[in-house]
Amino acid sequence: LFMGNIHGQRLNVDVPERKGSGYVGKHAPDFLNFNDKWSQTLDQRYDPDGNVFIIDWYDKQQCHTGNAAAHDRSNGRIYKIVYGDKKATQVDLAKATDRALAEKLADRNQFTARHARILLQERASKAPLGLKEYLSGRIGQVEAVETLNCLWTLHAIGALDESELVFCLSSRGLGLDIPELRAWAIQLSCEDKHPSGNLLGLFAHLAKDDPSPLVRLYLASACQRLTVAERLPIVEALLAHAEDATDHNLPLMYWYATEPIVAADPAKGALLLAKAKIPLLREYITRRLAAGTK
Repeated sequence: LFMGNIHGQRLNVDVPERKGSGYVGKHAPDFLNFNDKWSQTLDQRYDPDGNVFIIDWYDKQQCHTGNAAAHDRSNGRIYKIVYGDKKATQVDLAKATDRALAEKLADRNQFTARHARILLQERASKAPLGLKEYLSGRIGQVEAVETLNCLWTLHAIGALDESELVFCLSSRGLGLDIPELRAWAIQLSCEDKHPSGNLLGLFAHLAKDDPSPLVRLYLASACQRLTVAERLPIVEALLAHAEDATDHNLPLMYWYATEPIVAADPAKGALLLAKAKIPLLREYITRRLAAGTK
């Protein structure tokens, strides 16, 4: 669910629906109408209780006008939207122990889970040894959202090891089919731009056999952080997915991963051309080969 504003006078709602490697937004009924031409809402934030705070620029002039002197900066407003008669909950996670914060990662209220992760990151240099074992042990043993929270927290506190990454990348073969888990393991593996040979081998395997276009999107993106030699087996496998030809992200993402290979070694580029099953990629590879090294 995404809420945004159109000309500031109302809050519209777009519902993202999965399509291929990404999403498409479907417009839902407007959430709130201000009936005031001066209203220009700019941002929405939610609190632990699910209430929404809205910043309203509130100005006769639209916020993008080039005349800064025309704006009246004394009219700003802040609204709070509450569902029903709900009293505010006082939340103070700062006093919680590391273990208690780690347990909060399972909270269905993501406000609480995210703040627990932030506090654990801030305490990372003093985190007890048992925290890593607790978080690592829960990956794949709990629901998808908590599994991702544990993975992100391990990374945030600098305790994510290759063993966890290998498990996440191999998890589908172990009966745990969470595409987002494999996708994030790909991204976190390449944060330092130096994934191991073992991880690169798993990337190539996923590029060939993973059924999720989301995973293939993350693989194509990860190639931007790999050398030409490292990315070649991954790209070769990705270009064989004819079903991605009409995806609204993948053909161009594959090209961004492919172009440096063609530029560096036209012979390898010609081999990729022969194996590519996506028309746009065959066109682009051909044009790049014809352009030579210029």
